[in-house]
Amino acid sequence: MKIASFASIAPRRAQLIRAVESIIAQVDHVFIYLNGHPEPWPGLWSYADKITWAFSRTSGWRGSEGKFWWSDAAKFARPIHLGGDVAFGCDDDIEYPCDYVEGMIESLERHPGSIVGVHGARIKEPITGYHECLDLRWRFTAGLLHDTRVHILGTGTIAYRPKDIRLDFAKFYVPNMSDLWLAILAREQSIDLWAVHRPARWCRAIPTTGYSISSAKSSGRDLAETELVQMHAPWPKL
Repeated sequence: MKIASFASIAPRRAQLIRAVESIIAQVDHVFIYLNGHPEPWPGLWSYADKITWAFSRTSGWRGSEGKFWWSDAAKFARPIHLGGDVAFGCDDDIEYPCDYVEGMIESLERHPGSIVGVHGARIKEPITGYHECLDLRWRFTAGLLHDTRVHILGTGTIAYRPKDIRLDFAKFYVPNMSDLWLAILAREQSIDLWAVHRPARWCRAIPTTGYSISSAKSSGRDLAETELVQMHAPWPKL
């Protein structure tokens, strides 16, 4: 079973619908955590049998970490994602290609026990600030000739096997830092992160304006990111 998970907010309704429609035919089920909106959107009702929703009104504002809500080993005795062979972390502003799931599964097969992704970065030291320490970056819209180990993956373009990593929501204590939280959890559990080879514009950005999930409820995030990267230094040489 193949599972895709999204986190979104109310102003991204049109973008989320487009993103979900680009991947839903490639997976068996889609999970959507909706921050700040009380009910499913009509634009996705036709896929009701393939979508499970969760809402911040009942489960709290989870920001970008909402995409991991169903795979939380601390909250569920048996994480719901363990019913899937492969899980895909997705973003509401990315359009996924028709061979995305197939290509990412092939990447997992090349790197058993790892997490693979399309958006990645390496950290350089000394660390003076989070964004300043991101040395080499591979954006999800860019091409990459060879699979490359990274320190951080963007959680909107990742694939992993749920049996290979224990995700604990209790450790995600500052919202909208899911990329860094995942990097730290993977490092603690000795899981490699790989940015995978692909052509340019394999994944495409969906245009957005204004309010975003990354800016919502994120006061002090830059400082927290810097402190976390510093706390876990030195980072391994790749």
